[in-house]
Amino acid sequence: MAPGSCDFAGTATVAKPVP
Repeated sequence: MAPGSCDFAGTATVAKPVP
């Protein structure tokens, strides 16, 4: 997973913790 990418469930990197 690339930095800043997020999953539909809300799984994201620390750089972009968004749902």
